[in-house]
This record gives sequence, structure tokens and C-alpha cells, in this order.
Amino acid sequence: MAFKDETEIVEPEKGEYKYFDETPEFKSASEKYIYYGLKYKLEFLLVAITLMFVFNFFLGKKVNSNLAVAFHQRCIEPL
Repeated sequence: MAFKDETEIVEPEKGEYKYFDETPEFKSASEKYIYYGLKYKLEFLLVAITLMFVFNFFLGKKVNSNLAVAFHQRCIEPL
């Protein structure tokens, strides 16, 4: 008893390729920015958090350096 494969592979015609995420047509530039802003909001959030960590790293490095210099100056003062 042989099973017949009923699935048929249909090749798309030239220029008729379908993608998983079909981007809509935009009427204005603001619609485009809003669409991509909402689509990539997680990525924007992660970039913002990464920039915040980088800023905090350099600010903390500067503050720590100033504290170390002040401590060093107080320790080497003559009595």
C-alpha cells in the first residue's frame, strides 16, 4: 500500500516573492518612523540601557579617581 504525497510545491512567478513580514506602504515619513519605532522598541530600550551603563561607568571612574587623589593628598600631608 503506497501513500500518495498530496502536497504540491508551487513555484512563485518571477517578481512575486512573499516575505514573512510584509512592510506596509507608508503615506508619510512620520508613519514610517512610528511604525519602525513601535516595531523595534525593545532594541531601542536595550541601546538606551547600554548607553546608561557606559555613562555610569565613566562617571564612576572619574568620581573614584577624584576620591583616590583626595585620599592620597590627605595621607601624604606632613604632620
